[in-house]
Amino acid sequence: MRILYITESMGWSGGAQQALWMAGALQKRGHEMLLACQPESDLLERCRASRHSDGDGQNASRLRCVRSGHVRRLVARYRPDVLHAQHSTAHAVALMAAWGLRSPVFAVTRRVVFPLGQNIFSRLKYLTKRINGYVAISNAVKENPGAGGVSPARVEVIPSVTDEPGDSPPNQQSLFGELGLTAGRPLITNVANYADFKGQNYLLEAAAEVVKRFRRFKSCSWGGKRRKCGRSFKG
Repeated sequence: MRILYITESMGWSGGAQQALWMAGALQKRGHEMLLACQPESDLLERCRASRHSDGDGQNASRLRCVRSGHVRRLVARYRPDVLHAQHSTAHAVALMAAWGLRSPVFAVTRRVVFPLGQNIFSRLKYLTKRINGYVAISNAVKENPGAGGVSPARVEVIPSVTDEPGDSPPNQQSLFGELGLTAGRPLITNVANYADFKGQNYLLEAAAEVVKRFRRFKSCSWGGKRRKCGRSFKG
């Protein structure tokens, strides 16, 4: 099949990572993949850094990543069998781009538990018959389209994927060395982008309790492209 992924994601996020992993996995299974993303986005940069083609796809064995500046023209030229919007804005953009063109199967992925908007545009966007189906990454995410009027039969739960495991598990000693830690030192970490709705305030509240038990600990975060460690805190 010929599959076109569209995402408006600029920064690096779990959703952007998922799009890259899934597109690469489908390409390895023999599907012709095109990943359309924003100019100067982290996703396009990482796609290029991982030796994927960002041009006219001279090497058909490589995942093709292109800029998504003219989505309607891209859809008309590429003529995908499946059009898959990976994020909310891409959902709207892809819907407008595909309107009146040759009708590919149209899928939309939802990764957030926010309720659907009640304005007329949001209702048209989600309830249109032009969308063949929705992908929810969890049962909790699936409840929101259903509450907004989308038939549960049109929403399929497909959990987030992970990359193929390497030849060996991560080396704890090398990881601690990279973070400037000594072996056995207590570590509190957060592996996520920072956002209010992720509940990271609960992590901070829990850390305040942990410091009462451990005399010293170090806090680290994996957010975006870098690993950062803050100062050591004494209880």
